[in-house]
Amino acid sequence: RDMPLLVQGTWNRSPFRNGLQYLLRGDHYLTDKDRIYGSFVRTESDNANLVNRSAFNNSSTRYVNAYQANWTRTVRPNLVNEFSFSGNEVLGTDVERAPFRIPSINIVNSTGLGIGFAGTFIQNNYNWKNATTWIKGRHTVKFGGQYFWGDGVADFPNANGIGSRPSYNFNSLLDLVRDQPFTGNASAHDPLTGQTKPYIFGAKMGTFGFFVQDEWRVRPNVTLTMSLRWDDFGNPTSTVDTWVITNIIRSPGSTVDEQFRNASVRVTGKQY
Repeated sequence: RDMPLLVQGTWNRSPFRNGLQYLLRGDHYLTDKDRIYGSFVRTESDNANLVNRSAFNNSSTRYVNAYQANWTRTVRPNLVNEFSFSGNEVLGTDVERAPFRIPSINIVNSTGLGIGFAGTFIQNNYNWKNATTWIKGRHTVKFGGQYFWGDGVADFPNANGIGSRPSYNFNSLLDLVRDQPFTGNASAHDPLTGQTKPYIFGAKMGTFGFFVQDEWRVRPNVTLTMSLRWDDFGNPTSTVDTWVITNIIRSPGSTVDEQFRNASVRVTGKQY
């Protein structure tokens, strides 16, 4: 019990963080009634994740593309139409080039081993919008609509406890040497086959809406605004075959056993 297995120490580290961002934009008048505008922004980053055991050093990357375009047409002096499109694409990878064959190991009062979270996520969002402004006497009428579509996919094959890598907790360094874990989290398995299963999930969804608005200048110092909007928030669906949107409602509980003991299947329509 009194063996000097643990010592305290400090170490200096200088992780790199490389970033790059550039912006492109342009404006152009096609005619005296038509103006177009567009922009594109790309952001890149590469970050070092240094660990006290250098064999587990790794890096993480991020890429973001954001763009938008706009077309404004002056139909008449009192009638203007504006169409716009915007979107962004996000890709990130946490922990690249690491020894994933080693499980995540936690030791009480000591520094653990292995890689914690690791995975890749991709998300795309796109938005289309059209709005028309019409001025008639004391009324400024605006009407139009918009449509949004987005999806996201998460691939976490090497995340500890939920991917293909298990995690183990040891009460002491000596227990690690003896290969006697106290607790642990199993990797993701298919209950039908008993084999490990890739931890991949994703969803996609589209929404759209319409609006109309009237700003009525009743008097020079009184303006009455009336508006109406209708939206459909859509219904999410899966983007990968291995992930199924379910309608199983778990009951309250502090453990998985308690949560599923009184679980029920309900008709929800939009549960995910």
